[in-house]
Amino acid sequence: MALIGHVDVLAPQSLSGDSPSTARTKINNNFTLGKTESQKIEERIEHSFSSLHGEGLLTVPTATYSADSLQVTFGAFTCLLGVYIAYAGGQATLLANQTGASLYFCQDGTFATTLPTTKTYFAIGTYTTDGTGCTAFTVAGKLLLPILTTISGTVAGIYVPDDTDIADGYVDHSATATIAVDGVLKLTVTPSSAFYVEELYPGGVLDAGSDTQYAPPRQRTNEGFHYRITRRAGYACESCPTCTLTYSRTGLVLAS
Repeated sequence: MALIGHVDVLAPQSLSGDSPSTARTKINNNFTLGKTESQKIEERIEHSFSSLHGEGLLTVPTATYSADSLQVTFGAFTCLLGVYIAYAGGQATLLANQTGASLYFCQDGTFATTLPTTKTYFAIGTYTTDGTGCTAFTVAGKLLLPILTTISGTVAGIYVPDDTDIADGYVDHSATATIAVDGVLKLTVTPSSAFYVEELYPGGVLDAGSDTQYAPPRQRTNEGFHYRITRRAGYACESCPTCTLTYSRTGLVLAS
């Protein structure tokens, strides 16, 4: 839905025939106004990103710790905290004698061992320590950012034998995309006057790595789907032995 109205930015003071003192005051006031309005825009953008994507890691860093030290060393990582942050890596000091405690990463690039009340943050991990060092540290998982995508392609030269007038097959599109949340599957066959197509083993999406009897599973999966092409009555195999399948599948994939 398009926005009908927009937030109005406050108008600056006009300069026209003012004395030097008055002009200087107005100019200073306009600079202050510009900073204030820019800050409002920045906050709205950050709140929008937060509402759309949340806060957290985009890439998962290495975390090196030792039973002889209360410091944990992070490798480089990127994250969203209202803004995109590329952190070059660094160290955080943990609290002693903790079990399952949280470590927080803040928007200004610092770490906190207690819940921040004046900074934007996310929990970068949990840890356990004794009196002298860190015995366990678990880095938080990264944000799962869904992207709407459409996978499309063709399968040419599908032979439909004359004894059954049926050809079954499986399209594996995992090299292009793996679907996280399924959408619409569209199948067309050429020539449609001689053949028709349907999905074989329709139903909910099953993970392709499931321990089923057959591989790939006999069901639509996150990596592909089964199809069946049937020759229409009245069309001999000699006149039309092969056909071409065209497909498109829409769904949400996870950003890498």
